[in-house]
This record gives sequence, structure tokens and C-alpha cells, in this order.
Amino acid sequence: MTIIILICVVAGLAFGYFAVDRIFSDMEFFASLAGNLITVGLCILLFFVGFDMGFEGTVIDHFRKVGLRVLAFPFIIMVGTLAGALLCSLFLPPPSGSLLPSARASAGIPLLPALSWKRAW
Repeated sequence: MTIIILICVVAGLAFGYFAVDRIFSDMEFFASLAGNLITVGLCILLFFVGFDMGFEGTVIDHFRKVGLRVLAFPFIIMVGTLAGALLCSLFLPPPSGSLLPSARASAGIPLLPALSWKRAW
């Protein structure tokens, strides 16, 4: 299974690097399409994970044994994600049209010089 996953990732990288700009002339359309397909794919994946857990029939028993500790891991992930986003916001430029610079300036937070990310090819 690991080999199949690795092959899929490498094939996706190659397709994205070599073929996307030749197939799709409108990159905004492609970005929208890719985002929608990723969302649908993740929802289907999560559905089948839940289906498998429910089909096994031991989920409720496991939740009863563990108790509220089962919520600790998702909570820690949420806090870590927000902390990482806050740290990145100090160094990366805000999206164009964002109200973040004016909000940071009104809060007395200086705007740090941002890096310029450009496509190399």
C-alpha cells in the first residue's frame, strides 16, 4: 500500500508540474475545480473512515472506556494549528485585499517585512 501511495503522490507532482498549465488555460478555474474535488474527496474519505469504525461495532465501547480524554487530541491539534497560523502571520504577507494590515496597525503591531514568493519557472 505504501508503494501505491508514493506512486500516486509522485504522479500528482509530475502532473501538476508538467501538464496542468498546458491543459487548463484558466488557472482560476483549475484552482476552483481542484479545491472542490479535494473537498469532495476528503468528505468521501471521512465518510468511509466513519463507516468502517461504525461497522466494526466497538466505537461506543472505546469511547466509554476512554471518556472525555478522547477530545484532548483534537483540541491539542486545534490549538497547535491556531498557534502555527499566528506565528506564520507574523512573517508572511497577508492575502491581497485582506484587512489584516489595517487591523495589525490599529492594534499597535508593526508590520514585518514579508517575503516575496514567485514561481521559479
